[in-house]
Amino acid sequence: MIDTIVSAIIGMICGNLMALLLFPQKRKSENLKNAAQDIENEAKQSNEWHKLYEEERDENKALNQKIDALYDEISKLRDRIVQLLNQISELLMENTKLKILKCEKPSCPNRQPPTGY
Repeated sequence: MIDTIVSAIIGMICGNLMALLLFPQKRKSENLKNAAQDIENEAKQSNEWHKLYEEERDENKALNQKIDALYDEISKLRDRIVQLLNQISELLMENTKLKILKCEKPSCPNRQPPTGY
């Protein structure tokens, strides 16, 4: 009977010692688990921000391409306007030239321009 009491007391002492020794280990494992969850959450947030950044960059790239296309179109239209203005000035010069060389006598067989040419 004494053996039972002694073994119970020794078991209780060893159990309490093990609980005291394992309690910090349990706390450390919980802290490590919490730290791992924090790291995982930060990784998810980082991935989400990276995805948003990539979407914004793609959107900016598309907008820049659209702006470049509009600038090219404006440049083509300006070139066309310059070309048309040159044609207009050439036609005005030709019209002025023809007005100078216009015959003054109606239905005449011999042409007499006012300049004498």
